[in-house]
Amino acid sequence: MKNLRTQRIVLAIAGILMILCAGLYFYNYLKQTELSQRLLRIELKINELDRVYANYLTSVLEKRRFQFNPNKSYLDRFMEFDSNTKELLDGFYESDLDIAAFETNFRLLNQKIEERSLKMLEQVTYFREFGMEQARERIMDEESEVLALSHEVEGAFFRLEQSLRSEKDRLVAENESLIRVNYFGFVALVLVAVGLILGVYFLSQRAFSFELEKEIQSQKLKSLRQDMLDFSSTFESSAIGMGLLDTYGNWIKVNRSLCSMLGYSQEELLTLSFQKITHPDDLFEDLDKAKKLFNREIESYNLEKRYLTKSGKIVWINLIASAVWDDQGQFKHFIAQMEEISLRKKFLDELQEQKNRLANVLEGTEVGTWEWNVQTGETLYNEKWAEILGYELEDLEPISQETWVHFAHPDDIALSNKKIQECFSKKSDFYECEYRMRHRDGHWVWILDRGKVMRWMPDGKPEVMFGTHSDISRFKELEFSLMSKNAFAAAVLDTIDVGIVACDANGTLDLFNKATLEFHGLDSRDIPQEEWPDYYQLYHTDGVTLLKKEEVPLYQAWMGEEIEDVELCIRHTSGDTRIVSCSGGPVYGEDGSFLGAVVAMRDVSAQYRK
Repeated sequence: MKNLRTQRIVLAIAGILMILCAGLYFYNYLKQTELSQRLLRIELKINELDRVYANYLTSVLEKRRFQFNPNKSYLDRFMEFDSNTKELLDGFYESDLDIAAFETNFRLLNQKIEERSLKMLEQVTYFREFGMEQARERIMDEESEVLALSHEVEGAFFRLEQSLRSEKDRLVAENESLIRVNYFGFVALVLVAVGLILGVYFLSQRAFSFELEKEIQSQKLKSLRQDMLDFSSTFESSAIGMGLLDTYGNWIKVNRSLCSMLGYSQEELLTLSFQKITHPDDLFEDLDKAKKLFNREIESYNLEKRYLTKSGKIVWINLIASAVWDDQGQFKHFIAQMEEISLRKKFLDELQEQKNRLANVLEGTEVGTWEWNVQTGETLYNEKWAEILGYELEDLEPISQETWVHFAHPDDIALSNKKIQECFSKKSDFYECEYRMRHRDGHWVWILDRGKVMRWMPDGKPEVMFGTHSDISRFKELEFSLMSKNAFAAAVLDTIDVGIVACDANGTLDLFNKATLEFHGLDSRDIPQEEWPDYYQLYHTDGVTLLKKEEVPLYQAWMGEEIEDVELCIRHTSGDTRIVSCSGGPVYGEDGSFLGAVVAMRDVSAQYRK
């Protein structure tokens, strides 16, 4: 009756758990559906915001085109995109999104776009009120104001987008959490329910076989007690080698594991003494300890020693020896327990070899090492660390973290601390910093310091950090020399009156010297090659026909052509024009790899004024 009642209770619990499983599953399913709909809505809002931003940028670009080439088509396009931006922004707003800071960020964006639009419209009117040259001068005077306003618009776009993306990330995380709960919770509860059902089954089976099992267990218990009393059985079945020896060290009983370890049969081993199979280098120590054991000076001893097998092979064993005396205190025999440790000894030898190899590497590369307990402040350096600074290690004692602070250049300590904190906060896996330390002779030594936190506290704080300390003074001297040469080359390019422009292998402008800047009135910009003619105002010598991309000398050189005395017209941002003669071609490295292209431009406008 008791078993039947237990089975009914278990089945009831299993049923309740199944109902809970189903309820949890459908609740989470409905919640996931709701989250998916809201997530889709947020995604659509982000896409809408991207369209608003793209439309705004297009209106700014069209206004700029009108500014450099005031014609009605550019003005109409500017007015169209400006109007579209406001319409898209009006359609973007929804009051029921319930997103943190969305309302504030939207109103700010709306305000800043309105201010930027009014400013652009105001500048467009300058061309009707003052004429082209005076209008451009007024626009140039307002450049800093316009730039600041543009930054405010972009910042407003960024903050509004961030509020939407933050909500998206929150929804994604919540949805993933529901999926995990739904999956693991459902599986766990089902497993519990199935387990309970199986438990009922096994309880019923146990009820039928309980008496039989009780009888079997009783017989096993009697057999186990008998085996425990039988020392001989235990001796023979031991996984480690065991043997009994008399006063003279002769084997009087050995088990199978010992015979297998040494390669002898029991009959062969019983004719030998342990002295005959012990490695000569280990015999004296073993005999000395056995004598102390026999004299009751010690109760037992442990020894790692070598035995010689029947084949002559050497095996390392860990020996634990003790002695047995009878009731009258008379010596009966030694008990020897032996575990083969050849593999462990081999591993330890290899580990020592690796340790020696590492020490040789550190010595050969002349690298200092350090160990720092971040929590206690305890610091350890090797001799090389001190030698790099012209000291012996004992000269620096007592050693602590303050030892490093004492020798480090004051201007470099903040940088080192910053990089260490990045390592502590796990923003970086490794610490690496170049800084200066004062040598004993008074000069500064450049150091490359590398390290890593190798042990962390349970609360996530760093505990112990290890690292190396290398003298890189010669490399820094080479680096400073190269930097000086590069600065000299840049200064030379900026002093000549020939414009130099170059691009890399990807066609991106990476050189725009001072003369080129004066030709155009604007600096280089990372734009597609298709936009070069329009942005840099490149015309045929008639000053009217805009160059095509394929006609731009730098593009031709980038495509592999050699350019010589190709003339074109450049319109300055002020409206002035000049004729330049261009020569150049592609640039290749010593290994033949393509590096980019370069073109030189000479002002030949004087020839056209004659």
